[in-house]
Amino acid sequence: MRIILGFVWLLVVLVFSYACQVQELPLPTSADNAAAVRAYLNKLGYADSLIVDAGEYFVVEGDMRFPKDRKVPNLTGALEEQAWEDRDALIERYNRIRNIRVWAQPEIAPIAGHVMQAMQMWNNAGSSIRFVNAPNRFDRDITIYNGTIDGPDAVGESNLPLLGKPGRDIVLDVAKIRVMPDNIKKVLIAHEFGHTIGFRHTDWRRFGEPNSVDIPAVPGADAASIMNAVYIVSSNSNLTGLSAKDKLAVKALYPSAPYSLYFDPTSIPVILRWKGPYHRIAGFQIVHSTIQRGIEVDNPVFTIQTSDGRAGSYTFRYRRCACTTGGGLLNVKVRILYTDNGVSPWSAMASVRIQ
Repeated sequence: MRIILGFVWLLVVLVFSYACQVQELPLPTSADNAAAVRAYLNKLGYADSLIVDAGEYFVVEGDMRFPKDRKVPNLTGALEEQAWEDRDALIERYNRIRNIRVWAQPEIAPIAGHVMQAMQMWNNAGSSIRFVNAPNRFDRDITIYNGTIDGPDAVGESNLPLLGKPGRDIVLDVAKIRVMPDNIKKVLIAHEFGHTIGFRHTDWRRFGEPNSVDIPAVPGADAASIMNAVYIVSSNSNLTGLSAKDKLAVKALYPSAPYSLYFDPTSIPVILRWKGPYHRIAGFQIVHSTIQRGIEVDNPVFTIQTSDGRAGSYTFRYRRCACTTGGGLLNVKVRILYTDNGVSPWSAMASVRIQ
């Protein structure tokens, strides 16, 4: 069978928000960028009346911290409501997604075991996300600090990803956390880790948080989500880990491989569709084989690039599939090509008979 390759249509799906909130800590040697950060927050839907100036950083929604030294994307043109998190607000490099290095200050020692349990919650969720202990404070992506968090229900603050990198800081109020029940300790810490990979609050509608949209795969309320507002999580003694919807959400944003491959049986030419990650990627690699008269013929792997690097639902068109008179079976697998040239495992195989 000879296959002439066609073109790719990318159906860019709404940027997510199945979860949570953001914070950042300033670096003392960094330059002040307050005007640009405030303008960025305005672009994201926050009126000046919702932005609290707390000295070295801005606070929105009570516990979302944006330092004034933060480098922000240059958002131009109209910003759709659903684009609270743009494509830079998710991690994109394969060697980061699979190896998010976490370093904790010595003051975190009283709750260090619960920090490890929180990391493992996300590591075991079935996505491509992996948190690991950093070898030292110089080679890390996330730093965990001990700090005093104002408010009776507030025990932590953290950053969203920015420019394709994990949120850089988590602040935990060790004095408050250490007296909580063990299951709540690890869940609240896992909540903050959820921010660093891009989640906002699951219950954002309840509190009128701006510019949020459900991940299409897991819409709606979820009382068991660890990414609900912190005071909701801390008051739910039944929580022990990620909910079923939390796991679906992180697998949708950071799938370990492309999934839901299928051929459109009614299309001419043949159309292959699949689901992929939401973050920026370089493209996909596709390998296919054909079976003609019982003989399997392998074809080389080829690479397709995405039109704008964003994710969601993907469509690939084969312009022509010339098979033998008796028809042939087309088998296809797909894998993700990341922006650092890393690749995911191959997807499950999809097959279609070409007449």
